[in-house]
Amino acid sequence: MRNKIIIMFTLFTIIIFSACTQQNNPESDFKTSPIDGGKSVAIIEYVGSKWDVRIPPRIQGLPVTEIGYRAFANKKLISVNIPNGVTIIGEAAFYYNKQLTSINIPDSVTNIGVEAFGDCDSLEIINVADGNNFFSSENGVLYNKDKTFLHTYPKGKAEAFFTIPNNVTIIGDYAFEECTFLNNIIMSNSVTKIGVGAFTGCSNLKNINISNSIINIDDYTFNECTNLIDIIIPNSVTSIGYKAFYKTGLTSIIIPINVINIGEEAFINCKELTIITFEGVYNYRIIYAFSNDPSIFNLNSVNISGTFIKEYDYWMKQL
Repeated sequence: MRNKIIIMFTLFTIIIFSACTQQNNPESDFKTSPIDGGKSVAIIEYVGSKWDVRIPPRIQGLPVTEIGYRAFANKKLISVNIPNGVTIIGEAAFYYNKQLTSINIPDSVTNIGVEAFGDCDSLEIINVADGNNFFSSENGVLYNKDKTFLHTYPKGKAEAFFTIPNNVTIIGDYAFEECTFLNNIIMSNSVTKIGVGAFTGCSNLKNINISNSIINIDDYTFNECTNLIDIIIPNSVTSIGYKAFYKTGLTSIIIPINVINIGEEAFINCKELTIITFEGVYNYRIIYAFSNDPSIFNLNSVNISGTFIKEYDYWMKQL
């Protein structure tokens, strides 16, 4: 009898403790701004000291419907509970919370900004409530509802290989930013757009194919993929953006004939790059994509091939 009483008391204590620990943070932990004509509020900054955060559904009697730009950035969060009723998670809202391991997106969320969970080193999984009509998750990866848009691959997901699902057509801006566990990525030809900085800082990425449906390789796409030593740019590509391949490990590159624009510094700091092949024409202006010094033409260590054309003739040819 005595043991039963002790066990019941222990269980009661655990239940009471759990209930206490599940309480929302006090309203004073959050700076807010009225939105929607004063009918609701946006959290613009978390000023509390707790690392385990439960956002209250209402502050000063008004519903919390938005988490603003960088509202919880660099707050050393370990966990966070987003209440149902929040519709917008702003750009970089939870940026640089190194210990945050998971995030749960409630039914009500309709919009999630770029890098909302960026630079969260330990983030392994993003969960989305089944009742959400705008977003979904699969194996911890965040997509839109019908999985045609890949929004965020968690930085702390410790897998070396990833196949982008066949129904994905768009890879979002900074979707794989600094996902250093990844070595190999397979991309189907259903992908028609790769966002800005999509794979930037994937320093251990060694193998990735670019979809044959891609027209533009955007700014910073493979920026600082230092172990990427080989890649094929498909003939569909017409434009390569600013610092698209900055500081990669490329040893050679073939620029397809249809490429008519290469952004400045697109291949700058690729210290192992010794073979550059232009299947079409090139001129001194384009060479600034590879070096700040056009004398790269004269370096014996760099083999450049293609048809050189004077600048005026080059631009007239593009008309």
